[in-house]
Amino acid sequence: MFKRVWAFALSLMMLCSAPLSAFAATLGPAASYDELRELLADARNGDTIVITGHISALGSPAISTPASVQIKSDNGAVISGLQLKDASVAFSNITIADTLTVTGTSHVQLGRNVSVTGSAGQTGLSFSGNGTLIIEPGCRIEGGDGSSGVSIHHHGGEFYGSIEGSVHGGSGSQGGAGLVISPLQDNGAVMITGSISGGAGDEIGGHALNLYE
Repeated sequence: MFKRVWAFALSLMMLCSAPLSAFAATLGPAASYDELRELLADARNGDTIVITGHISALGSPAISTPASVQIKSDNGAVISGLQLKDASVAFSNITIADTLTVTGTSHVQLGRNVSVTGSAGQTGLSFSGNGTLIIEPGCRIEGGDGSSGVSIHHHGGEFYGSIEGSVHGGSGSQGGAGLVISPLQDNGAVMITGSISGGAGDEIGGHALNLYE
């Protein structure tokens, strides 16, 4: 089982890092959430979508992508409150504020120069479902006040996670955990080579890693 999950993860990483095909296109720039959703609806495998400015997705429907795409910014754009469902997206040079929420069968790669922060009292990145989560070196994730940096709830099909970046719990009266996994099923695997730390707390600091069945 682990070999199958590992092979699947390698296939995804090769897809995300491979040069764009002759048919791939660069779309955008998108300056609003509606524009981003319209470009994603028309995107094909390997397309790159450029965003700019500060895009708010707070209270908006989750993004589902029919294709595997890259979303990047040339000027350090910010997306707030982004939700992904059944999506396959690689991010680069972007700040994701007010929590990144991922559900369903999703494949998410957070590249270098990607920063993710949780909203007040919320985890930085919440992944609930199955698929893959790749956090590359140079990516930083931090939870909101007293909350976890990354929370993984594995259910459904196979899941593979690779954490090579830095993950930190949020500070507060009680520090949040760096990484919470609850649960990780038999057909799942998480490899950690990056930096994980709990948040500083006025009363008690957070654990680096919490595992629950």
